[in-house]
Amino acid sequence: MKARRLRCKSWLIAALLLLAGGCGDPLGRLPVSGSITLKGKPLTGGLISLQPIDGSVSSGSMVKDGTFNIPQDKGLPPGKYRVRISAPDLSKKAQSSVSGTLLPAEDLIPPEWNSESKHDIEVTEDGENNFPFVIP
Repeated sequence: MKARRLRCKSWLIAALLLLAGGCGDPLGRLPVSGSITLKGKPLTGGLISLQPIDGSVSSGSMVKDGTFNIPQDKGLPPGKYRVRISAPDLSKKAQSSVSGTLLPAEDLIPPEWNSESKHDIEVTEDGENNFPFVIP
């Protein structure tokens, strides 16, 4: 009986060690970071979205003081991604529609970097995956 309990405890300890070690990230996510300038100045605030071209995992981040950082646990697997950046113009007052609802703020980012973006990046296993974006 004592030997059986010892085997059970050994098995339980081995199983817990395997679980504690984890299996790694099955998607192979990598951290992604970079900088964004708008008209020569760091973008003070906004959002960046990275949408997969060939895959199924997307990610994004807040932009603050011209930089963004997506940590590994929220990162992207190697592959190509479409870049979309948005930043509402908070200097203008919100406008109401005819029905009285608030309309979304005007975006500071031109459509070619947002809704009509054709800008792509490639995340690689052996790369730094730090991308500078310059929006004229």
